[in-house]
Amino acid sequence: IRGGRPYQIAIAPLANHDEFLGYLLLGLKVDQSLLQQVKQVSGAEVAVLDSSGKRYVPVVSTLDAPQLDALRTMLSTMNRVPTGQAFPLTLNGEHWLAYADPLGSSQHVGLALALTSYDSAISDFRAILTEQLLAAVVAALAAIGLSLWLSPRLARPLRELAGAAQSAARGDYKRRFETRGEGEIAQLTRAFDSLLSDLREKSEIENYM
Repeated sequence: IRGGRPYQIAIAPLANHDEFLGYLLLGLKVDQSLLQQVKQVSGAEVAVLDSSGKRYVPVVSTLDAPQLDALRTMLSTMNRVPTGQAFPLTLNGEHWLAYADPLGSSQHVGLALALTSYDSAISDFRAILTEQLLAAVVAALAAIGLSLWLSPRLARPLRELAGAAQSAARGDYKRRFETRGEGEIAQLTRAFDSLLSDLREKSEIENYM
């Protein structure tokens, strides 16, 4: 950080064969446009802090004006910003998690601060849970409605077989069944229809005799 402005510096030595000529310095100004690109990749708010004085001062940030003012107020009360670990911050009543890394090899130069809204993350998580709960309730209601609609239709062949069995027990073998498919109920229906057919033939022979 020079003159309150952060720069990203790359240094490369210059030499002509074995003769050292000096260094080549390439500097890129770290402005809000660059931090916005970092924000798009990381998904976190970013701020660069100048720590050359007695207090930490944000020199460039992706935070909006009220949040930036709250960050300045919060930093003015901190004697030291922890580095290498996440720590909580409260900005305008909103809870954040922050992570600071020193710029260069010394914390006295400045810090790169990444901030993620804890409240926003929890809100999104709760919204997902609410959507999942609603989806589960809708699915359960749909399953119950579907079962109530299907159960009488699925049980109809069994009721017809039960009625035909009661009639056969009274000596009435006139019921006939037409079945389609290869399911277990269809197989049972065809077997029972074959049994009734045999009983009808037997009854007709007995009546003839």
